[in-house]
Amino acid sequence: MTLTKCPDCGGEFEEGAIMDFTYGGVGVERYGKTIVPREQKFRMAAEANFENIRRVVTYRCISCNRLYPYAQDIIQGKNVWHASRKNYLYTVIFLIIIFAFIFLFAEVFG
Repeated sequence: MTLTKCPDCGGEFEEGAIMDFTYGGVGVERYGKTIVPREQKFRMAAEANFENIRRVVTYRCISCNRLYPYAQDIIQGKNVWHASRKNYLYTVIFLIIIFAFIFLFAEVFG
Protein backbone atom coordinates (compact mmCIF):
# COMPACT_ATOMS: atom_id res chain seq x y z
CA MET A 1 0.00 0.00 0.00
CA THR A 2 1.29 3.45 -0.89
CA LEU A 3 -0.07 6.55 0.75
CA THR A 4 0.17 9.91 -0.98
CA LYS A 5 -1.47 12.38 1.44
CA CYS A 6 -2.00 12.37 5.21
CA PRO A 7 -5.67 11.76 6.03
CA ASP A 8 -5.45 14.11 9.04
CA CYS A 9 -3.71 17.22 7.69
CA GLY A 10 -3.18 16.56 3.96
CA GLY A 11 0.61 16.71 4.31
CA GLU A 12 3.15 14.73 2.29
CA PHE A 13 4.47 11.36 3.43
CA GLU A 14 7.94 9.93 3.67
CA GLU A 15 8.45 6.17 3.77
CA GLY A 16 10.51 4.53 6.50
CA ALA A 17 10.40 1.87 9.17
CA ILE A 18 10.35 1.67 12.95
CA MET A 19 13.69 0.33 14.15
CA ASP A 20 13.77 -2.91 16.11
CA PHE A 21 16.91 -2.96 18.25
CA THR A 22 18.37 -6.41 18.87
CA TYR A 23 21.61 -7.75 20.25
CA GLY A 24 24.33 -6.34 18.02
CA GLY A 25 22.12 -4.83 15.35
CA VAL A 26 19.09 -2.92 14.21
CA GLY A 27 16.30 -4.54 12.24
CA VAL A 28 12.92 -3.56 10.87
CA GLU A 29 9.79 -4.37 12.85
CA ARG A 30 7.91 -7.43 11.67
CA TYR A 31 4.34 -8.59 11.95
CA GLY A 32 3.41 -12.24 12.36
CA LYS A 33 0.10 -13.99 12.85
CA THR A 34 -0.05 -15.75 16.23
CA ILE A 35 -2.26 -16.35 19.21
CA VAL A 36 -0.89 -15.16 22.54
CA PRO A 37 -2.44 -17.07 25.47
CA ARG A 38 -4.08 -14.73 27.99
CA GLU A 39 -2.66 -16.63 30.96
CA GLN A 40 0.94 -15.85 30.01
CA LYS A 41 2.47 -13.47 32.51
CA PHE A 42 4.43 -11.24 30.10
CA ARG A 43 2.27 -11.78 26.98
CA MET A 44 5.16 -13.21 24.96
CA ALA A 45 4.87 -15.86 22.28
CA ALA A 46 7.53 -18.27 21.08
CA GLU A 47 9.01 -17.46 17.66
CA ALA A 48 7.96 -20.86 16.34
CA ASN A 49 4.29 -19.87 16.74
CA PHE A 50 4.40 -17.06 14.18
CA GLU A 51 3.14 -17.46 10.62
CA ASN A 52 2.97 -15.15 7.59
CA ILE A 53 5.81 -12.95 8.79
CA ARG A 54 5.87 -9.54 7.08
CA ARG A 55 8.06 -6.48 7.44
CA VAL A 56 6.27 -3.38 8.71
CA VAL A 57 6.63 -0.28 6.52
CA THR A 58 5.85 3.00 8.26
CA TYR A 59 4.80 6.26 6.62
CA ARG A 60 5.44 9.53 8.48
CA CYS A 61 3.59 12.73 7.69
CA ILE A 62 6.12 15.50 7.21
CA SER A 63 3.64 18.13 8.49
CA CYS A 64 2.08 16.56 11.61
CA ASN A 65 4.58 13.70 12.28
CA ARG A 66 1.83 11.08 12.58
CA LEU A 67 2.98 7.54 11.82
CA TYR A 68 1.01 5.06 9.71
CA PRO A 69 2.44 1.50 9.91
CA TYR A 70 1.48 -1.12 7.31
CA ALA A 71 2.47 -4.76 6.94
CA GLN A 72 4.07 -5.38 3.54
CA ASP A 73 2.38 -7.70 1.08
CA ILE A 74 5.52 -9.84 0.82
CA ILE A 75 5.23 -12.89 3.07
CA GLN A 76 8.56 -14.14 4.40
CA GLY A 77 7.19 -17.61 5.09
CA LYS A 78 6.77 -19.44 8.35
CA ASN A 79 9.25 -18.31 10.98
CA VAL A 80 12.35 -17.17 9.14
CA TRP A 81 14.39 -17.15 12.36
CA HIS A 82 13.54 -20.72 13.35
CA ALA A 83 15.98 -22.23 10.83
CA SER A 84 18.81 -19.93 11.89
CA ARG A 85 18.44 -21.09 15.50
CA LYS A 86 19.67 -24.53 14.42
CA ASN A 87 22.75 -22.94 12.85
CA TYR A 88 23.52 -21.11 16.09
CA LEU A 89 23.18 -24.35 18.03
CA TYR A 90 25.56 -26.16 15.67
CA THR A 91 28.06 -23.30 15.95
CA VAL A 92 27.97 -23.40 19.75
CA ILE A 93 28.44 -27.19 19.78
CA PHE A 94 31.35 -26.86 17.34
CA LEU A 95 33.02 -24.21 19.51
CA ILE A 96 32.59 -26.34 22.63
CA ILE A 97 34.31 -29.26 20.87
CA ILE A 98 37.18 -27.02 19.70
CA PHE A 99 37.71 -25.62 23.21
CA ALA A 100 37.61 -29.14 24.65
CA PHE A 101 40.36 -30.24 22.23
CA ILE A 102 42.44 -27.16 23.07
CA PHE A 103 42.05 -27.91 26.77
CA LEU A 104 43.06 -31.56 26.25
CA PHE A 105 46.12 -30.62 24.17
CA ALA A 106 47.16 -28.09 26.81
CA GLU A 107 46.99 -30.82 29.46
CA VAL A 108 48.91 -33.35 27.35
CA PHE A 109 51.65 -31.06 26.00
CA GLY A 110 51.74 -28.48 28.75
